[in-house]
Amino acid sequence: MKFKYYFLILTLLFTNIFSFSQSDSTDRKTMFVLKTDIVIPFIALIEKGRIASLTLEYGFNNHFSVQLTGLYSKSSTNTYQKILEKYIIEDFKFFTQKSKSPFSGFYIGVYSDQIFDYAYGNPTPSEFIEYKTTQLSIGPVVGYQNHFHKKLVFDFIFGIGRSFEIDRKIIRDEGVNLVIIPFPIDIRLAFNFGYRF
Repeated sequence: MKFKYYFLILTLLFTNIFSFSQSDSTDRKTMFVLKTDIVIPFIALIEKGRIASLTLEYGFNNHFSVQLTGLYSKSSTNTYQKILEKYIIEDFKFFTQKSKSPFSGFYIGVYSDQIFDYAYGNPTPSEFIEYKTTQLSIGPVVGYQNHFHKKLVFDFIFGIGRSFEIDRKIIRDEGVNLVIIPFPIDIRLAFNFGYRF
C-alpha cells in the first residue's frame, strides 16, 4: 500500500513538471549525452570484482532532461561464490538556473532504481543457498552538471530514496534458513563524465 502512495506522488510530480516544461517560452533545444561513472573503476579494484555503468541522457526545452543508467556488478565473498547485481536507473532532472549553456548548473528531480540480485554460496561448509531478489527504489535527487570544452560533461548526482522488495525467489536451499531484510533506505550517488553529441 505504501508503494502505491509513493508511485502516485511521483506520477503527479512528473506530470506537473512536464506540464510546466510545455509552457516554457525559451528556445527549445535538445541534447544527447553519453556518460559513465568515473568512480566505478576504483570501487571495482577495492571489491576485486567487475563493475560497469553506462548512462544516456536526453535534454529538452533547455531546463529538463531524462537519463537512463544501466549498471552491472559481479563479485564474490568468502560466503558467496557469486554475487551478480543489475541496476536500471531512471532520473528526471529540472535545471533551476538560467545559464548561457543549457542543461548546466544545479538541478533537482526524482529517480527510480530497479535492482536485480542473484547470489549463491555456502554460509557454512555444510550449507548451500541460491536465490534471486528484485527491489525498487524511488526518491528525490539533487545535483550539479557542467559543460566544458564544448563537448565534455561532468555530472554529480545525489539522492535518498525509499526501497521496496518486489520479488524473492529461493532457487536452491540446503540447510539454510535464509532471512533477507532489505534496507529501507536507498542512496543514489554518481560522478558521471561524458560526451555531448
